Amino acid sequence: MKVFLGGTVNGSKWRNRVKEELVIDYFDPVVDVWNDAAYERELSERRNCDFVLYVLTPRMTGFYAIAEVADDSFQRPDNTLYCYLPTDDGESFTDAQIKEFEYLGKVVTANGGKWLKDLDEVIDFLNQSIDADNERGVGHYDAFISFGKRQSLDFTNKLANRLSELDYKVYHDVSEIPLIIENEELIYRHILKSDNFIYVISPNAVHSKYCKKELDFAIKYKKRIIPILHEELNPDSDVLDEIISKKRVLKMKTEDAELDELSDELKTVIEQDKDYVQQHSKILFKAQNWANLGKKQRDLLFGEERKEATKWIGTASDVILPLEIHHDYINASKKLSGLMLMMLWLDSKTRGLTQLNWFAKLTLIVGLISPAAMAVQWVELAGKEPEQVQGVSEVTWTLFLVVQIAVLFEGIKNKDISAFLRMIFSIIMSTGIIITLLILKG
Repeated sequence: MKVFLGGTVNGSKWRNRVKEELVIDYFDPVVDVWNDAAYERELSERRNCDFVLYVLTPRMTGFYAIAEVADDSFQRPDNTLYCYLPTDDGESFTDAQIKEFEYLGKVVTANGGKWLKDLDEVIDFLNQSIDADNERGVGHYDAFISFGKRQSLDFTNKLANRLSELDYKVYHDVSEIPLIIENEELIYRHILKSDNFIYVISPNAVHSKYCKKELDFAIKYKKRIIPILHEELNPDSDVLDEIISKKRVLKMKTEDAELDELSDELKTVIEQDKDYVQQHSKILFKAQNWANLGKKQRDLLFGEERKEATKWIGTASDVILPLEIHHDYINASKKLSGLMLMMLWLDSKTRGLTQLNWFAKLTLIVGLISPAAMAVQWVELAGKEPEQVQGVSEVTWTLFLVVQIAVLFEGIKNKDISAFLRMIFSIIMSTGIIITLLILKG
């Protein structure tokens, strides 16, 4: 999951705040030197990031960013995030300008984009998106490009842009961060979610330990590997991986005509058994997530997904093979318990509610009802003699019932069978007691 940090520059520091608190990957287009390479990189990132965020502040100059937001929300509504800040480091929008930005927010929303009201909401939405990514296995890429940055950065920028123009989603990492710890895990996640692994051959790539790690990972998980020769190797010093050397290598020069020809060749390869390869990536990502999280039933497939996976594993392809983890995951999904199947079904039916940004905050607020219920009971008991006490009131039980319902939905969201059953039993008991109290009172 990656976000493009667009919007106001001109000395505004909103990006610093966002970058400090994000747990997902991001691209900051602000550079010290603006040149053709920076422009190509920005185009590539803008096309390939999962979200493009526009934060507009009073330090903005001109109206180009406003047009960009409106156009992006129309062209790519699912990817467009909009936020305006009324003040920025002592500067403020006028009332008339605020009305314009409010109207722009309504346009973005009407087009299908998302209007976030402040930086806290921006950060919460983006950080929660990685959980949704894990949950649904989204963030799919048609191809991951592995390359040596020193020799092939400009070339792969152009290649990624060309593939994007052909409606392919490409992961093209142009950051200078080495493959260490969190970033290494992030890169591997992107390879898992990519249908094809494009390996751009050059002396730099052959000698790069980072490219070697990426290639080894792609080989391990049986990704379809597409080698492209960008820079000729020295046979005396540049040793190509044995598996790559046995594959058909696409060759390329840097001229635009050659790039078009190469793109057409790539398209032919990518389209071969495309549906089968996509299922390979989709199920692999979910299976790996299942294995990493302790092989819990709640992370298995059910319903139409399970049917599709079972059908997929029973077919064959000449270009790619399932892994053992594919078989393990699908076989385990076939053995789901009846209770977990019910939990997964309930989760699918309530997800429209439980995945809303405000749901977690609502359950937190509802949780505060529990001490409020005790306070109501304390008020009723205050000043009474022991013989006057008639037990817990129906108001208190009703408040407890609201808390139990909130916890029930949280249990469904987390697919926690134990919490779900406890709350069902508690809700039945609370409802029965409330009804009994009302009957006795009547």
